[in-house]
Amino acid sequence: MRIGLLVGIVGCNATPALLNTGDTGGTTSTGQARVDTILPLIPNSNWQEGSDEYTQQCLVCHPSDGGIGPNGEPALNELIPIRTNTFLVNVLLNGVLSSTGTELMPDYAEYFTNQQIADLIAYMRVSFTPPS
Repeated sequence: MRIGLLVGIVGCNATPALLNTGDTGGTTSTGQARVDTILPLIPNSNWQEGSDEYTQQCLVCHPSDGGIGPNGEPALNELIPIRTNTFLVNVLLNGVLSSTGTELMPDYAEYFTNQQIADLIAYMRVSFTPPS
């Protein structure tokens, strides 16, 4: 079952709200238990491994320089520094939907392991800083 985050059209101006509860925290779970499992992994994650995940899955929409994507995807060098790890985990697990339900970003709950999500967030924290 696809669970998404309902956000504004830009996809980055709202706090994510999970639409499901009562999950078990398993690999395909998208709820709070899985978020709580991933968050402690981030501080000791391997950001170099996260670079591989970014290149394979994110680069098609989010340029490596952190700027605006080819279809207007948010500039990660502006988004990542102002968002919490909880927000980023939720976006990766649940994807992003517009206010009308259109998918703006796919979910990766079934694609990434907990460690891969932690590594990816560590990579983004190292790589995307606010523009000068």
